[in-house]
Amino acid sequence: MPSRSIGFRLTVGAAIWISAALAITGVLLTGLFRDRVERAFDASLKGHIEELLALAVVDAEGALGLRRPPVDPQFTRPLSGWYWELVVKGRRTARSRSLWDAELPVDLSISAQDERRFAARGPERQRLRVVERDITLPGVPGRYRFSLAGESREISREVAAFNRALIWSLGALGAGLLAALVIQVQYG
Repeated sequence: MPSRSIGFRLTVGAAIWISAALAITGVLLTGLFRDRVERAFDASLKGHIEELLALAVVDAEGALGLRRPPVDPQFTRPLSGWYWELVVKGRRTARSRSLWDAELPVDLSISAQDERRFAARGPERQRLRVVERDITLPGVPGRYRFSLAGESREISREVAAFNRALIWSLGALGAGLLAALVIQVQYG
């Protein structure tokens, strides 16, 4: 097609619009997918907090501990990226074996009455997503803080895998639309 023909200008104009529409669609889908993965990750963290609450016991001196370790084996592998910690009156009383000698980077001066989520660095400088909650147990004076962290690299891995599939899919769709456009312009 000569560069001044109507067919050429229609093809270029449509190619620009198709590319823009597919790029915007890709960004929106990636954002929606990331949000969904983060929610699922947070739900997993919340489920682990619930498990810690169910396993919690307080002895006669008010020390908080667990009847048994949580079910997930990631909490027993040293520096696995999955950690939990229990705090009583500003003092750390119990923690997962995975923390080894480290502590979770939590600010004990901030209340976590409802539930607090934040990003932090772990013992191996890994990026963590932390959920913590302050609890009062029936018949026991004082507040107990339950903190749980998971390595957020899992979120990034899932989003990256989704993005690879999305790029190939939208690329194939774009190529098909452009081919159909060229055929339609030639026929027209």
